[in-house]
Amino acid sequence: RDLKKSGYHLSFYYGGDIEFFNLKSYLISSGFENIVSDKHFGSEKSLSKWGVPDEYIFSRLYEDIIMTSDTPFFKTVFTLSNHEPYDKPGRSRYPGKDEQNRFFSSAFYTDSCLNDFITMFRKTDYWNQTLVILVADHGSRLPRSIDGNAHHDFSIPMLWLGGVIRKDTIISRFGSQTDLSKTLLNQLDMNVSKYRYSQDLYSGDGKGFAEYAFNDGFGFLTDSVKYIYDHQAKRIIPVEGKVNKEIIMYGKSFLQLTYRDFLAR
Repeated sequence: RDLKKSGYHLSFYYGGDIEFFNLKSYLISSGFENIVSDKHFGSEKSLSKWGVPDEYIFSRLYEDIIMTSDTPFFKTVFTLSNHEPYDKPGRSRYPGKDEQNRFFSSAFYTDSCLNDFITMFRKTDYWNQTLVILVADHGSRLPRSIDGNAHHDFSIPMLWLGGVIRKDTIISRFGSQTDLSKTLLNQLDMNVSKYRYSQDLYSGDGKGFAEYAFNDGFGFLTDSVKYIYDHQAKRIIPVEGKVNKEIIMYGKSFLQLTYRDFLAR
């Protein structure tokens, strides 16, 4: 909504059913003006359980960018091919029909589609004026699947690409998807006061943290401490660093505040 107020045209791309999980109403209330979903493709392209494979979505995205006017745009793509049951068109990159190999093959497929898009996009005049952000909506129990509650299974990457990036940089700081808002909008010199659950990953204050939730518990991570709270057992499971009452209270408070905020809306 803040980007829309600043003159950006908002578009959302997803190869599946846009009504799933109340997604359409969320997008409309958030200000998205153009929504592309499985209904915008022929039935012959609905080749997976979830809908239209990623290659067709990235192709449509590229075509729309080429046809875009000089209006600043904010386009969001939600991929689906690297999701259970990991079905995708064409030959599998990895042999075997077991779940792990199907996971690897679907990841290779989605990465290939993304690579093809980036390769083409870099050749356009838009590249030097565009920021491309890659981030996952959740982690994966594959390929490790050591412990369903371990932070490894919830770890996700965030990559910033595009011609506007001035130099290669690695940010070694814990964060999560909620931090994208403040980190991005600060770069645009926009007001971020309303993003109370967000932190600027570029701030360099050494106070990065992340929290993840699972059935009957949550995990809390900082640069020096990691722990899991098991609600069924009513106990803290230290993973790394010195876990004290203060850091435990941070984890509980964050979860309680977000739930309270959600229920009040």
